[in-house]
Amino acid sequence: MSKQNDTFAEFTIRRSKKLLLVICVLHVLSLLAIWSIYWPITIKFLLSLLLIVSCLYQYHAYQTTRLFLRYTSNIGWRLYLKNSDRYIDIKIKTSSVVCRLLTVLHVTSEQPQKTFVIFNDAMSDDDYRRFIILLRTTELI
Repeated sequence: MSKQNDTFAEFTIRRSKKLLLVICVLHVLSLLAIWSIYWPITIKFLLSLLLIVSCLYQYHAYQTTRLFLRYTSNIGWRLYLKNSDRYIDIKIKTSSVVCRLLTVLHVTSEQPQKTFVIFNDAMSDDDYRRFIILLRTTELI
């Protein structure tokens, strides 16, 4: 009998409160910048309206997005797509950034390149640690 050393891991990336905080802070800072510049009031209102729409869109995307990643040693990394209800093979690019606070994944697949920002509070501490270790040992650095 041959003993196989298959590594298998599944990661569910939940909503991150840190990500929501970053989104809100960036939108508020942008709003302050718009109102501090000497532009006509109509331009300020239009830009403010665009910024509010952007904030609402980002909040909606934040509420609806959940990410499911799976790693197996014989297949590699896979990403779950809700709309087609299946996993697709992905390649994590070396331009991805991995650190203790957050991970920025640059992913290529049969679809266009995507970027995912994953803060450490989107998973349990043990899962995030395993996720970082798997990334560093399989695809990155």
